[in-house]
Amino acid sequence: MERLFERKLLSTNNIYMIKKQIKSLKSEVRNKAKKFKKKYDSVFGNNNYQKFIIIASGRTGSNLLISYLNSHPNIEAKGELFRDMQGKSCLEVWKDFYSPKIKNIKTAGFKIFYTHPFNTEDKTVWEYILKDPEIKIIHLVRENKLRTYLSLEIANKTDEWLVKKNKKSTLEEKQIKIDFDSFYTRVKDIEKYENETRIKYKKHNFIELSYEELVNDKDNTMKGIFNFLQVKENKFKSSLRKQNKESVKDLITNYDEFANKVKKTEFAYLLDLEN
Repeated sequence: MERLFERKLLSTNNIYMIKKQIKSLKSEVRNKAKKFKKKYDSVFGNNNYQKFIIIASGRTGSNLLISYLNSHPNIEAKGELFRDMQGKSCLEVWKDFYSPKIKNIKTAGFKIFYTHPFNTEDKTVWEYILKDPEIKIIHLVRENKLRTYLSLEIANKTDEWLVKKNKKSTLEEKQIKIDFDSFYTRVKDIEKYENETRIKYKKHNFIELSYEELVNDKDNTMKGIFNFLQVKENKFKSSLRKQNKESVKDLITNYDEFANKVKKTEFAYLLDLEN
C-alpha cells in the first residue's frame, strides 16, 4: 500500500514538473518570437508611417477607441505605454514603440492620459509630442463628466477596468457613495487639462471627439478618424461592451444629497444630461 501511494505521489509530482516545464518553454518561445520579430522589423520593417497620439483622461472610452483602431489592418494602436514604464526612460519607451513596423502598418500610436507618466520625474514624453508637429493628435473627451467620475469610482471599487461582452456585474456590486468635494475637484481638473491640451497642440493636426459621438454615432465618427489618419475606411469591431448602463440615481447611494450640492454649482447641467 505504501509503495502504491509513493508511486502515485511520484506520478503526480512528475505531471506537475512536466506542466511547469511546458509553461516555461512556452514563455521562452514567446520571448524569442518577440525578439525575432523586433530584429526582423528593424531590418525589413517600415519607418515611413504616420504617428498619432490619443490624449484623454480615464473613463472616456479610450479602450473602446483603441479596440476599434486595432480592427484596421493598417493601424497599430497601443494602450497606456507611459502609465508605468517599469524603470525605463521616456526615450526608451518612445523609441521602442516608434521602431520599424511591418510593412502594412500605415499609422501607429498610443494613448496617454493627462497625468502620465506615474512614479517618475521623467515627463519628457510630452516634449517629444509637442516638438513634432507631424504627430497627429486625437483628443478624446467625455461631455458627461459625472459619468466619467462615476465610472472611475466604480472601476476602483470593482477593479474592473475592461468588461467583455460576456461579463456582467450586479448593481449592488457597483453602487457607490460620492464625495461631492472629490467630484468637484476632479471635474475642475479635467476641464483644465482639456483646455490646456486644446491650446498646447493647436499647431498640430488636431481632432477632438467625444465618448458620446463614439458610442452614439460610431460609424460616422470612425469614418472621420480613418480619414484623419489617412487610411482607407474599414469595418471595425470590439469585444468590449458598455459599462454602467444603470441610471446615476441607481448607482449613487447618496444621490439626493449629492444632486442638491451639484445644483448650486456650474456643473448643474450634468444632472440634466441624465434626463
